[in-house]
Amino acid sequence: MSNVAFDLEVFKLVSKDPAFPVPGSATAFAALGSIGPDLYQHVPLSSDLSGFLDGAIKALIKTLTPAQIQNAISTGMIPVPDLSSILNPTTAIDRNRRVELFEKPLMAAYSVVFQELVIPFWPIFQNDADLLNKLQTAANNQD
Repeated sequence: MSNVAFDLEVFKLVSKDPAFPVPGSATAFAALGSIGPDLYQHVPLSSDLSGFLDGAIKALIKTLTPAQIQNAISTGMIPVPDLSSILNPTTAIDRNRRVELFEKPLMAAYSVVFQELVIPFWPIFQNDADLLNKLQTAANNQD
């Protein structure tokens, strides 16, 4: 799978070829066009797929014992949620989920991380940041 840096390097090489001239004023637009396929991967998931993945992760977490979680952390062997309905789709909804998951794998991972870690822990992070800001203000005033 290519990435933005790869796309831009290919664009630089192609744009130098006399057979594909790019006027100076259009260079920025042509560069944006070259990274278009990679930008598409960062379009947010549908709420349907996001909810499905969130439910699969929550179902997996409920089945794990503390020992299994510790083993996964220490060995790096992370348990996999049940995605069988997407992997072997029998309905149009599952086929659509499968296509979307294939098209946007990074956003699927971001969605799961955001829903399982960021949302629940954000208030804690915010409280810590507020405390550090107050301490910084007190330290600045003391100086």
